[in-house]
Amino acid sequence: MCNHTPNPWKIAEYIDSGRAIRRDTHAHNNGGQQQIAHVNSNNHEADARFIVRACNAHFALVEVLGYCIGFLAGEQSNTDQDREEILEYAHTAIAMAQGKQVSE
Repeated sequence: MCNHTPNPWKIAEYIDSGRAIRRDTHAHNNGGQQQIAHVNSNNHEADARFIVRACNAHFALVEVLGYCIGFLAGEQSNTDQDREEILEYAHTAIAMAQGKQVSE
């Protein structure tokens, strides 16, 4: 596993005709933010939104896929409640990847 900058990431202000991707650090230096990347492309707004959505949803998608594999392989219980919980988590992870508002 790589040691990337922890999530969540967010889109920040414009920098040199592009967008910055940052994370809150709750530190006092740099206004409590750490710059992750600078997106400077013809589609910098859409590209930055896609990068942030994909990175912030990554772990939830991988985790729910692991649950689905375990469920289908018979490695975990197969009750109606288990199915409902996995489905709910899958819908939440997909909504995160699509940039939709999800409730905590």
